[in-house]
Amino acid sequence: MLEFYYNSSMKEKTIFTYKIRRASLVVLTSLVLVLTLSSCVSTRQVITESWADKYRAIELSDPELYMNTISEADTYYRNESYAWFWYMANNNFEDLSFTVTGMDRVNPSTMLVHINQKHTYAGNNFDFDYTIVYGLEEGDWRDQDLDFQVREIPGFKIYYMADEKHLAAFEGFLIKSNRDLIEVFGVGADDNFPVKLYTDRELLRQRTYPIIERQFTAWGEGNESLKIYTGFPNVAMYEATIRHELVHHITLKMSSNRLCSWYAEGLAVHYGNSVIAGGDYIMTRRITKEDARRTIAMLEAVNPATETNEREVACYYGVSGLIVKYIAETWGDEAHRKILFRCGEGGYFDRAKEKDPEAILQPILHEAFEYVLGITAEEFCEGYLVWLNDSH
Repeated sequence: MLEFYYNSSMKEKTIFTYKIRRASLVVLTSLVLVLTLSSCVSTRQVITESWADKYRAIELSDPELYMNTISEADTYYRNESYAWFWYMANNNFEDLSFTVTGMDRVNPSTMLVHINQKHTYAGNNFDFDYTIVYGLEEGDWRDQDLDFQVREIPGFKIYYMADEKHLAAFEGFLIKSNRDLIEVFGVGADDNFPVKLYTDRELLRQRTYPIIERQFTAWGEGNESLKIYTGFPNVAMYEATIRHELVHHITLKMSSNRLCSWYAEGLAVHYGNSVIAGGDYIMTRRITKEDARRTIAMLEAVNPATETNEREVACYYGVSGLIVKYIAETWGDEAHRKILFRCGEGGYFDRAKEKDPEAILQPILHEAFEYVLGITAEEFCEGYLVWLNDSH
């Protein structure tokens, strides 16, 4: 249903009330867009219409319409926006509303658009604010991401918020971690790789992976920027976080984004966190040896996006890292490189678009294990449990 209201006496517009009906859901989801802005400025009306297109695109599951609102100038941001669109379109966000609370003109080709967003997801209510930069690109006003400040260092382009306090420390961690990981994988981060530093942890979740049911510290993908929440007082801990997320970027790039979750996290834990911590999750007492007696099938049964029990989350990451360590110690780091390239032979996998990507990705890893290691997943698990008993 589409309704349009205009109140000339109040000089404000409230447009586009959507009611979304999803064939697979009984729940009726309301999507409300409330826009308050001056009635006489054409640029503001064009940007208003851009937001209406965004929400119409979500209603219709129309990625082309949505992407027509996003900047053509930044490939990474386009990839992030495309993934975000599918998370929103494929999942049940109830009572979703976006209110444009104001706009500020920076210069003739740049506008700051202030947004309040509300929605309910997985039984939790969310209400938060952010500012989007709109830029004029070949005659069209397009969404260019959050209102970040920018600094370039060798190999990286850092986007940060105005209240960021630890920029210099993050610069050092990025350069060192990338140099170290090139030695492991033979490749590093993309040239001028974008890193986005958030001082608002909830905003990181909502703008990156809104379907995860817990806040997280960082997020890395093969074709997206690295994103980090920077508000913890212990800045030194972020060296491990940065290594972890750079491993994600590098390994997902090597595998054409065709890694199931547990293996992707295991690589990032073993070659990221454990290097800085000085040992695996058993050695650093984050989990016990008994916790680690898990099989690949048990890891595959976990949905890390919905798991909120901190102990179970630690076991999931810790055991994944131990299995990766077992491969490295038994077959060498080269085995992981071969597995990554084997997984990637099918071409780029659009994970965000799929409602159940793990069902597709897990068999790909099984085949790669057999091809590279010469054993089945079941035989592999037997060997892992023997190694665990002998090594810990």
